Amino acid sequence: MSEDRAPYHVNHHPDEIDLRELACTLWAQKVLIVLCTVVITGLAAAYAFLSTPVYEAEGLTLPATPADLASYNVVTQVDRNFESLDPDTAYKIFLRHLNSASLKLDFFDNYYLPEVHAEEPTAAERERLWKRFNKELSVALPRNNEGDLATVTMQGESPTVISEWVNQYIKDALSRSNNQVLSTLESAISVRLQSTESEIATLRESAEQERLNQIARVEEALHLARSVGLETPPDSGNLITSYTGETTYLRGARALESELQLLKARDNNDPYIKELPEQLRRLNVLQKINLQPDSLSVASIDSWSVPPEAPIKPKKALILLLGIVVGGMLGVFIALMRHWLKKP
Repeated sequence: MSEDRAPYHVNHHPDEIDLRELACTLWAQKVLIVLCTVVITGLAAAYAFLSTPVYEAEGLTLPATPADLASYNVVTQVDRNFESLDPDTAYKIFLRHLNSASLKLDFFDNYYLPEVHAEEPTAAERERLWKRFNKELSVALPRNNEGDLATVTMQGESPTVISEWVNQYIKDALSRSNNQVLSTLESAISVRLQSTESEIATLRESAEQERLNQIARVEEALHLARSVGLETPPDSGNLITSYTGETTYLRGARALESELQLLKARDNNDPYIKELPEQLRRLNVLQKINLQPDSLSVASIDSWSVPPEAPIKPKKALILLLGIVVGGMLGVFIALMRHWLKKP
């Protein structure tokens, strides 16, 4: 007895995608797909080749060398109370100025704004240009354990202008940093000068008072020598230099009169002040310190900015590739939508 076998049927779900039908649909509308791809790629090409190119200029800085700070640290040879300036400390001062809001604002007012806006801008225009300036100017400070290189970049339409701006911005940061360092040095030297001059004045006042006191002592000893009729030192006894204090009169009236005349005629006590030569030497050196050294620099320039040759925007090859991809995808989408709308 034979059993009837039902034929094997493959049931396709109505929502399953038929790849063959999909391929046929796309091939049937290949002209539409190609047309969309060409149109979108043409628009992308127009943007890539007709839009204004944007360039980027870059300048690099590094810490100063000990030679750059030698003219500053020479003051430590005069007085050990002055702290020397090491390259790391100097570079930190420079980096603070390089990324300071005050420097950016001054640069914006003095260089950027007159170039991009000839007339006096309104408050709204100034705010808009300030935001644009902060987007175009970038200061990258060195990070921990990633070297000491700091980078200043500027974007713009003119390669020459943005290159000059980068260099000028770095120069302004250097100038501000150097001025701060020199101002600190000048203040320290001024304090030390006043202190040294005060010490010298005190030494001279003390010497003058000592001269007057010595005159009084000699006059008293002279009066005593005359009262006892001692014109010359006694034949026996110590040398004349040993007669001091209460025995000064033993030098004799003649010697005391000569000494008194010399003391009264003295108009300069400097040769008799032991500490004075060293103080005068220090004062002379402090007065001759150059507070505007040409060689001082708190940072060194690793690379000045030069006008860039190639723009960074627009990236033509990438834009054309995106145009082809987007155009093709849009064409495929439109073709599928047309097929779906026509399908009962």
